[in-house]
Amino acid sequence: MSLSSAVPASIRQLLLEHSAGRGLWLVGGAVRDNLLNRPSQDLDFVVDGEARPLARTLATALEGHYFDLDPERDAGRIVRPVRAEGVATLDFARLRGSSILEDLVGRDFTINALATALDAPDQLVDSGSGLQDLRDRR
Repeated sequence: MSLSSAVPASIRQLLLEHSAGRGLWLVGGAVRDNLLNRPSQDLDFVVDGEARPLARTLATALEGHYFDLDPERDAGRIVRPVRAEGVATLDFARLRGSSILEDLVGRDFTINALATALDAPDQLVDSGSGLQDLRDRR
């Protein structure tokens, strides 16, 4: 199983360059969709550190527009025209809790409580039974 195609290479490279020194995980629906071999135009990221400043910086690099989603919870969004990469929105939120597992446990469905670190895309983080629930079509 490889999640390396979940984030287009050109976007992955920018994300890794701008997030050096902090954890950055792709989470939720894009991970689920990738495991189901479906394309996803929306990418959600969890950042170990300040999320909105990172998103603001990346908006310029990705030729998109930045919007605050939730200043109290440090969440922001980049909206951009769909290009060859097929990605229209990128959401960034600060890590909730002390680890990615703790963050994922608070999500709505097990199949959305999946993550992969951008610097280790072949390692799935599953806080419970999300992968098995996908296999079982639950």
